[in-house]
Amino acid sequence: KIFPLLRLTAVADVVQEVAKACQDYPLANDKKLHVDDKTAGFKFKIDAWLLQRVIEGMVLNALEASAAGDEVRLSAELKQSILTFSVWNRQYIPTKIAKRIFQQNFTTHAELGRGMGTYFMKVIGEQSLGGKVEFTTSESEGTVFMISLKV
Repeated sequence: KIFPLLRLTAVADVVQEVAKACQDYPLANDKKLHVDDKTAGFKFKIDAWLLQRVIEGMVLNALEASAAGDEVRLSAELKQSILTFSVWNRQYIPTKIAKRIFQQNFTTHAELGRGMGTYFMKVIGEQSLGGKVEFTTSESEGTVFMISLKV
């Protein structure tokens, strides 16, 4: 378990840092990252570095799954003491893959060294940050990865 270093952090800073980091990745070429912070300047105590790694993983996976010209949406929303960061893309994850998405060493890629991203998102997001990491996927709605935190 990684022990977090809690500091007062603005949601806006988290989403801006993630967007800034992800725009420089080759996966972002020819794709749009739309950021929507609905938290009105909300601040909370969190290890921002760990949280950003979790959200960056979600964004990078969404960018990788998307085609040229596609949009990926990163949003933050606060409802009844639950802060949720969501990453949406229009791609559907087939059931066979979705069932294994958080398994350690599971990958849809042929290259070695893959298959730890979603596993680590879940471990860090839940065990170190105390949140809930999950996703939904459907052919009509696309895929949304989320981390929800009690604040």
